[in-house]
Amino acid sequence: MTIKTHALLAALTTAAIIGFIYYRASGDENARMKKVIAQAEAAVQANKAEAEKAAAKEKQAQEKQAVPEEEKPVEPEQTAAAKKEQPPTKPQPKEEAQSKPQPKEGSETAAKEETKQETTAAAPAEPKEPKQETAAAAPSDPEKSKSIFEDFPIIKNIVRNSDFQKGLDGWRYWRTTEEKGGKFFAAKDNTLTIDGQSNTLMGVAQTVRVVSGAVYQVSAQVRSLDFNPGKKEFMGARLAFNAPLQKEKEIVWLYKDPEWQEKSLIFTNYFTGQATLFFHTGYTKPQAKCEVKEIRFIPEDSYPLRNECAANGSFKDEFKGWSYWHVKGEEASNSVIRVADQGEPYILVKGQPGGKLIGLCQAVNLTSGAVYRFSATAKSQDDKPKAFFGARAALFAEGQKEKQLLFTYNTKGWEEKTLVFTNSVSGPATLFFHTGYTTNACQALLKNISLIKKK
Repeated sequence: MTIKTHALLAALTTAAIIGFIYYRASGDENARMKKVIAQAEAAVQANKAEAEKAAAKEKQAQEKQAVPEEEKPVEPEQTAAAKKEQPPTKPQPKEEAQSKPQPKEGSETAAKEETKQETTAAAPAEPKEPKQETAAAAPSDPEKSKSIFEDFPIIKNIVRNSDFQKGLDGWRYWRTTEEKGGKFFAAKDNTLTIDGQSNTLMGVAQTVRVVSGAVYQVSAQVRSLDFNPGKKEFMGARLAFNAPLQKEKEIVWLYKDPEWQEKSLIFTNYFTGQATLFFHTGYTKPQAKCEVKEIRFIPEDSYPLRNECAANGSFKDEFKGWSYWHVKGEEASNSVIRVADQGEPYILVKGQPGGKLIGLCQAVNLTSGAVYRFSATAKSQDDKPKAFFGARAALFAEGQKEKQLLFTYNTKGWEEKTLVFTNSVSGPATLFFHTGYTTNACQALLKNISLIKKK
């Protein structure tokens, strides 16, 4: 075999080997590519499944909305601009000097925004400090749900057609037209129904004549007709009194409730002339349908003050009828002080830290089976919001649950609390007011403590 032949055979062999190697390499690459493609397709399918699962979960979460922990009423959009245009106001009465007066009813901001001493009675149990905010509320009492007017009928109510027996006679539409009023308002069965619309202020109003320096009580009962038990929703109903030279007086029913809720407010008026009393919805943006009844506006001389069981509850006769409670001697005279403010006296109790109970008390006599109206007015000198105030007025009688009025949180203005109850024992009892319901020190002011027996 010649050298040329050997060279040719070697070339052919090399070509065969290279071809075989290329074929194998090509086959391996094709297999690898097929594997990669399969893995990519599997990953796409897996991602698609995960996306579908996440979308289903999100849809389910949207359908099941959680109840908000705490919501705040939303002002109408016009309010912010109206605030800048509000003119300066005259000085306010001493007890409300820190608050700006509200504009008149027609303005855009009208919708802006609740013993132990030597007596014959047994010693009352000392209250315990609440562990949390909800624990500070007064114990439930079946009598508390009573209307305060059920056993103490009104002698004189300034409001005309207050029970809507004559439709809207005496009332006028407030911030709405006759056409819309006829569509969203209905007066029948002694109630007024307002089908409130979202972010819309509308209601009814009437003019009342008031006298400066007089004390008035304003009240009403309200309930929701579109209550959803699965949600905590705004109702945003509001009863207000507007007069010049003073802050607008208001009662707000913030959240929806299918049961009648009665609220009242007692205040001193500082204007003589025509003022406006009005009730409306739309205090918050959500839509709400509600009913209102028994709107009352009562002057002080109409209050049922006969059969008063408490002696000198106004403190006009100094401390006559009262004794110090849980404090003696010089400490008592330095801690419990009578103050006369513009002719209306009140008691200042300088609370001490550590939950020390100090205050005033007196003995009263109770009749079993009789109905009583227990009330007191108080305020704190510390205006830190949501800080514990810890003042309490109470009635203790051996053999029945203690009746109490708790002033739990600090307030800038006077706050009256009322409790109507049926008494179940006869004989002596102790009526008392004190600080120290919580361990913090507080400066408590008290006036107008009253215990009225139904005639």
